[in-house]
Amino acid sequence: MNQAQWDKSVRNLLLSADGRAALKRIGGIDVEIAKDAEQAEKPTVAILCPTYRAPEPQMTDSLSAMVRYTREKGEAIVYAGAPVCASVVHWSRNWLLSEQLKSGKPWTHVLFIDDDMVVTPDSLEKLLSHGKDIVGGLCTKRTDPPIPNIRFYDKDSGETRQIWEWPEDSLVEVDAVGTGLLLLSRHALEQVAQAYFDCLYEKEFYGLAGEKLENIKAERVRAFDEDKICYWFRFLPTPRHNIEMGEDISFCFMAQRYCGLKIYADTSVQPGHIGQYPFSIRDFLPYREHCIETAKREGRYKAQPLLSSELQVVG
Repeated sequence: MNQAQWDKSVRNLLLSADGRAALKRIGGIDVEIAKDAEQAEKPTVAILCPTYRAPEPQMTDSLSAMVRYTREKGEAIVYAGAPVCASVVHWSRNWLLSEQLKSGKPWTHVLFIDDDMVVTPDSLEKLLSHGKDIVGGLCTKRTDPPIPNIRFYDKDSGETRQIWEWPEDSLVEVDAVGTGLLLLSRHALEQVAQAYFDCLYEKEFYGLAGEKLENIKAERVRAFDEDKICYWFRFLPTPRHNIEMGEDISFCFMAQRYCGLKIYADTSVQPGHIGQYPFSIRDFLPYREHCIETAKREGRYKAQPLLSSELQVVG
């Protein structure tokens, strides 16, 4: 092994949390990685992309442009997380997070981006600018009309309902947002992980208690300590157990209900969702009034925003 290879191996060891722990355990050497002041203040974003086969070429092109723009602006340190591939999306999301933790690389945020989203170069810059723990772009389903991915919680039915209206180019507080383009802080992920370890959902809705509860809690912590296994994203039933929430809604439900975290969407960040072409908000707007009238007629409408505490413009 030449000098450059030795240097690279030692650097990788020191940058790895597990490597530093091994040095302390075996040799009593306690290493602290120094950062210059400028880097210490910048967010460090790991980009995580769950995929089944391969990302769409339009997605990779737009992602590269966004990363290049963010680096050139000096807004953040950005790098791609470990690639994984699974047939079930919430498996992919949890696996990506586990691999990120096991890598030992520094990070303050992760940016989830689906493999069929087309983003503008300034998308990450905008999401970071708000300084929020959970903030997503205003994406749409790949349908006609392309329904937006923001929702409010209906306390009467125990379900999340569609939000049809929002202020333009604003940061709005919502009860749930999709994961097509979602920025999460490390703090948010740590809080949701702790709620999972403590079985807070299971305690509230299944009445789990006693020795069985303690055994499950211990097993969850053991699995995380040994292999960083944690279910940040799950398909959970609604509080009435009559509908299963998707992994994005379930994550937001856990974050809000048990961790006290607020959830936001930046309505100026409007990625395209690639189908036969990139569906986006502009394709939904002609259908909005019809959707609102239908929702009112079926009793599923709630005034949005400014008329409701569920959705507020953040100044």
